[in-house]
Parts: sequence; C-alpha cells; structure tokens
Amino acid sequence: MTQMNKMTNKLPAGTYYVGDLCYVVPDDDWLEFSARMFPEGYPVGGVKEMPDGINYADFCTKHGDGVFGDYAGGAYMVDSGSIGCIPMCALPPDLSFDKVRDFGNIVSFDEAFEVGYDDETGTITFGHIDIITGGTLGEDDDEEDDYEEDDE
Repeated sequence: MTQMNKMTNKLPAGTYYVGDLCYVVPDDDWLEFSARMFPEGYPVGGVKEMPDGINYADFCTKHGDGVFGDYAGGAYMVDSGSIGCIPMCALPPDLSFDKVRDFGNIVSFDEAFEVGYDDETGTITFGHIDIITGGTLGEDDDEEDDYEEDDE
C-alpha cells in the first residue's frame, strides 16, 4: 500500500459521516469516488474535493476489509478497504441516519480538524477520532499488529 507516512491535512468544522464511504455514496457516484482514491492505479489518501467544491477525506486501511475500532469503542465496518470522513450535507437527503449509524458514526466538529494516516500503525485520524486499522475487531487475526512488534 503506497500512502505517505503520517500524512495530515484539515477539513472545516461541521457534521460528518465517518466510515466506509461505499455505504453512503450513491452507486452512480461510486466510480468517481474510486477514481479520486486511485488516481494513478494506487491508493492516494487525504483530503479530496467533490465536483461541487465540498471537501472530504478518505484513507485506505492497513489490512483491507473488516471491522475496525477507535479508542472510544466505536466500530467501523469496511468493505471498500478505506475509511472516509464526508460532510452529512454531501450525502443524499433520503439517506436515513439509522442506515448511516449502522456502518459508521456521525460526528460534529466545532472547529476545523486534522485528518491523517500513519502508515506505521495503520491509524486513521479524523480530529479526536483515531481508528486503528492495523488489526480488526471481532475477528481472529493471525497477524500481530506492526506497532506492537517494537515493544522491546
């Protein structure tokens, strides 16, 4: 996976969906989102701009698909190998909050916030939320997390 080590950037204050964007982006728009994630055939995480000028962020997980957790006990189901942060106003108006909450979280940020990815640990950060993608929750994972290997 080719993502920059400790890549960071910012998004403006607002209410966001945090989770796999494949669950909330309409099927007709998904190819466009995928093209922004893989502009040269390899993943490029970070802040991206939609055609209407709205910014969002998207980063590949360290171990592809699965269920990943954050330090606050939140869970994020992933089927596209990535987790994003997109303003709720950019999502279809008929998308129910219940459906959104089934796959990720709705988070309000009072101020502009940093988003980033740490390649060493596989941690995706959206403001105060750190999602650990170096392992999975609720599944047996035979691989030991990379960031636990250097404990000596």
